[in-house]
Amino acid sequence: MIQRPFVRSALLTALLAVSANAVYAITTHSNKNMLMPRSSQANAALEYTGWHGHVYDQLPAGLRSNLQIAPFYQESDAKKDLAQYFGIGNGSDTFTMGRATAYGGAAVANTNIDLPYILHAPTAGGGAPLGYDAAATVKLAPEQEQYGARLDFFQDLNTPIKNLFFRASTTAVHVQNNMHFKLSDVHEQTTPDMNLNIADVFSGAGSNAQQAALTKAKMGGRRSRFGLADIDFSLGHKCLLTPRSHAFFSIDMTVPTGNRVLADYVFAPVVGNGRHFALGASFDGGIDVWRNDIGSIRFNAAVRYKYLFENTEERTLSLRNGAHGTTGALTNMSKYYLVGQKNSLLRAKLQPLANISSMPVSVKPGHELDMLAMMSFEASKFTFDVGYNPFWRDAENVYVKNFAGSGQYAIADKNYDVATALAAFAAGVAGAGYRAGNELTLADFDISSIMTPTLLSHKLFAGAGYSWKAYDKVLCSVGLGGSYEFATSNADIENFAFWGKFNISF
Repeated sequence: MIQRPFVRSALLTALLAVSANAVYAITTHSNKNMLMPRSSQANAALEYTGWHGHVYDQLPAGLRSNLQIAPFYQESDAKKDLAQYFGIGNGSDTFTMGRATAYGGAAVANTNIDLPYILHAPTAGGGAPLGYDAAATVKLAPEQEQYGARLDFFQDLNTPIKNLFFRASTTAVHVQNNMHFKLSDVHEQTTPDMNLNIADVFSGAGSNAQQAALTKAKMGGRRSRFGLADIDFSLGHKCLLTPRSHAFFSIDMTVPTGNRVLADYVFAPVVGNGRHFALGASFDGGIDVWRNDIGSIRFNAAVRYKYLFENTEERTLSLRNGAHGTTGALTNMSKYYLVGQKNSLLRAKLQPLANISSMPVSVKPGHELDMLAMMSFEASKFTFDVGYNPFWRDAENVYVKNFAGSGQYAIADKNYDVATALAAFAAGVAGAGYRAGNELTLADFDISSIMTPTLLSHKLFAGAGYSWKAYDKVLCSVGLGGSYEFATSNADIENFAFWGKFNISF
């Protein structure tokens, strides 16, 4: 594991050039169930360091093919910010679960989540759960780790238009996410015997006669995926190319190749952009700002714009604040509340709300910008790059067509007993044992809980490379680089990264 103190020390000089207010997480989101982070493929810093010396170079005659292979490692930082994003918004990565009200006994002080609505244990016959005193402290520390290799191919063309070029790129990446769901100060319920502990409720590892196992929005454990993070194709024109300046323009297309987004786990790994097709355009240009017999300094800039189109994903909705009395502590982690089904023998086991509120939704990510400004110093066979890579993506537009269980489920009361409910059903009593008349509809859900907000991050990076000629015509280079990405909200994943480069032009 790479040590973060070393990373911060190595980047200290660069950090002093950036205002602390500009990089601190100034917007805090909470009670979120979904985060679609920046795709591994949208990484101008990784792409351009050491690469410009190949694609902007000029051969005396003929066309040139350019190939880049860039292995990398990236790890998230600022776990507390991500914990608040998926947590309850109490300004901390830690919160408590227990009896939020003095129902059937003394309330647990400062409780953030009313646990009896999630871990059900009424007394026989539906009486008040006098012995219900389960409680725990929860700490979240979400972490993401990525490693793999970026592949870029740039081909000069002269047909059907002179100075035409073709570009293709993809990223083979292993994405590993870990929520680090940890419990402390645990007091398990013993009276009555539920045969179900708190950890098993959230991991989906257990069930009992009162409640079915959680199958969606599970927490805990390490999840990983490997694949290609989309493929980008470009057709462009070298509008300007001289020994001291260049200006390239291209039309771009993204073909999604990553995994389908499912709601089985909170903070599940996603390879690519969530399987969204995209169209866009790119511009990159540069000019020498200084040159002599020793070397040169060049300013390079690039802008990659994409529009990501709508596609269907599976996401888990929580209840909105105020839905059938769910305010304050009753809103926190509401996706785990137990619900009963109206007029059905299925009421014999309560279902976690996430099992029925995880549904296909239409997601339109919309506009995205990946930009770069870089100074490059070249002397003899060595190149040094330092730059700034801002990234912006619009807030998602999410549309939910319908809720299949509308009017069929209601939040189970804490004294709901399945044996009594089943007997009431046999006796013909409609809606017995749960909040009859409060059946959930689509209007009771919080759509914002599944929407990734606007992403805006600032990345500082640096790289160094060495190049040489082989067989007089083949240009080769190797290099190293690194970056740190700062967040402007806790929806952005702060991270550090390191990479290597091998480039060849022939």
